[in-house]
Amino acid sequence: MLTLALALFPLSTPSARATHTTPRLVEFATWVDALHRQYPSPDRFLIEWARGRLGTPYVLDCQGEGHPPDADPLFTPDRVDCTVFILQAAASRVASTADGLVRGMLAANYRRWRTNGTVDFRDRLHFSEDRLVSSPLFEDITSRVLDADTLVRERVTLNRRPDRSLVMPIGWSREMDVVYRPSSALQVGELNRLPPVCGVLFIKRSNLKFGTLVGHEGLVLHGRILIHASSKQRRVVMEPFVRYARDRDGVVFFRFLPIEPPYHRGSVRSLESRPEPERR
Repeated sequence: MLTLALALFPLSTPSARATHTTPRLVEFATWVDALHRQYPSPDRFLIEWARGRLGTPYVLDCQGEGHPPDADPLFTPDRVDCTVFILQAAASRVASTADGLVRGMLAANYRRWRTNGTVDFRDRLHFSEDRLVSSPLFEDITSRVLDADTLVRERVTLNRRPDRSLVMPIGWSREMDVVYRPSSALQVGELNRLPPVCGVLFIKRSNLKFGTLVGHEGLVLHGRILIHASSKQRRVVMEPFVRYARDRDGVVFFRFLPIEPPYHRGSVRSLESRPEPERR
């Protein structure tokens, strides 16, 4: 399957994994490793990781493949946007070396990659709804933690405008149902069912014209606190979750998954045999 994938979508700009490993990333990995040692519980680790990232500058679309068409680095410890913040959290949860963080990012944000770390813009998981079902590091838990009779199911064709044209020139689209809770129906008491830390996608229905239902994402701590990369405040901030959610159309909750054997300490595991993406 990998051979076929590379034949169909050649990664024409080789980039050794070492290219992604910068001095800043090594420094960041040292901090992540210290957190893993101090907080061996995955939930506690992620909570402390998120708190440690408060104040990180917000830069939209700050992460790429390290080569055209998006030459931004694969891992940017010194800047995030809302999605990059979540991706870095997922990678940090399963790794504690620079090499492991790169591999964790590949698992979090790409359908497939070469073992030397080469990735392609077209294989990035550009849409958060798709990422929850395509990446091995995430799992949608909305239907499991919230009452079914209060949920809404909405069909979206990712990466297609209402006129059926592609939003991004990646030769891919996907029709899927998104199940979410309208924010107007959120009850504070039911948030106690959430894990100590989980992710949240905020629904913005007006974004359907851009081929997505998602407008923002972040981390929820203890069902009460939101930590997210804010475009308004231009940094990672902490604020009451319910207050923020009330002004959005809905929410989707997801949890972070481990990988066995883990990426922790930079161990290697290829995930290149995942199903082929649907291309239209």
